[in-house]
Amino acid sequence: MTCKTITILKSFVCIMLFFNAQLFAQDQKLNYLQGKVVEKSTGQAIPYASVRINNSSQNTISNIEGVFVLSNNSKTTDSIAVSAVGFSTVKTALSDLNSKPQIVIVLEENITLLNTVTVTPLKAEEILKNAIRNSSKNYSAPSTLKGYYKEFVKRDSLLTKYADGIVSYLIKRQKNGTPEVSLAVSQSRVKEIEIPEEEDKINQLNTPIKIKGIGEFSDPAKTSLLDSANFKYYKYQLLEIEEKEKQIYVINFSPIIGSKKSLYTGKIYIDKESSLILGLDYTVAPSSRSFLTDINILGIHIGVISRMLSLRYKLENDHYHLSYVGQQFGMRIRSKRINQQTIFKSEFWVSNVITDNASLSKEELYTKNFLYKRGNQYQTEFWKDYAFMENTDEEVDFLAGNKK
Repeated sequence: MTCKTITILKSFVCIMLFFNAQLFAQDQKLNYLQGKVVEKSTGQAIPYASVRINNSSQNTISNIEGVFVLSNNSKTTDSIAVSAVGFSTVKTALSDLNSKPQIVIVLEENITLLNTVTVTPLKAEEILKNAIRNSSKNYSAPSTLKGYYKEFVKRDSLLTKYADGIVSYLIKRQKNGTPEVSLAVSQSRVKEIEIPEEEDKINQLNTPIKIKGIGEFSDPAKTSLLDSANFKYYKYQLLEIEEKEKQIYVINFSPIIGSKKSLYTGKIYIDKESSLILGLDYTVAPSSRSFLTDINILGIHIGVISRMLSLRYKLENDHYHLSYVGQQFGMRIRSKRINQQTIFKSEFWVSNVITDNASLSKEELYTKNFLYKRGNQYQTEFWKDYAFMENTDEEVDFLAGNKK
């Protein structure tokens, strides 16, 4: 066989592999429904919303940006139901959604179920302080939280790094009550494209989103927003709703206009009976964007442009534990050689909680700040076990190697 023939065959094989990857990605998109869940009054994303096809086992939850991806193998006569704590459920026919280029599900606050419309800020603060103390005292420790973790980095709106894996957090309680966290990773999948080393180092040094830090949210009091010293910078509205036969407090909070020490707007969910925090969602308030910090280090200007956090907790079998963490952090970097916007995002879904003989495998202990540093080390296609959190079209394209 001549060298020319071998070269042609190699080229043919490469072309076939490329088209197979594209066809796989395209086929995956055709079988999935992608959309976004937002709040009617503000237009803000609603994370952790439940999305399910009626009369089916197909379901998912929205991510930190309100985006959901749902397997769409159902009949067009079926409908989907979208719900979230504190909002009215919306049901929509699949036939209506399939005809839309962009799917946006709008949820309204469940005003009809409110027992209390507006209560004095003092009472809201008292309820919140009590819930913080109680939640901090009752989080399960020692315990092991095992689940699916995903992180990615965007540079000027294009994905540059993607990693997911099976991770476990060992949570122990220190003498001062705060969590002591150890991390283990059993499997990981990584896809990245090269960027200049200088940019990569700046990104790593300045993002607060690090994989080990996820476990620290086991104690809700770890969140600076729930530090009572910061309460005076916010105004609160206290609502009471009924959710699945449970009474839940919903505390809406927003910054006092003009205060540089209050940046965020969002909601806190508290179980009335147990006085435990069930969830927290916040994003930077439009009125506070001008107060976001900028720093200048050796001629490199770094400015924060966005910050979002979503936390969920569960009380199961008398054990109170973290069940979900979603984070997003955006910054702009400018220097003589760099002018870019970078977005970091990570999410963690807890699938299993171990409270008896909680421990980690020494061989799997992980100390680096980012999962993508571990590289591809997996024995099974573990991501298929977490089909309730399918990848978005953008992530599917990136993993398949398709360039937009």
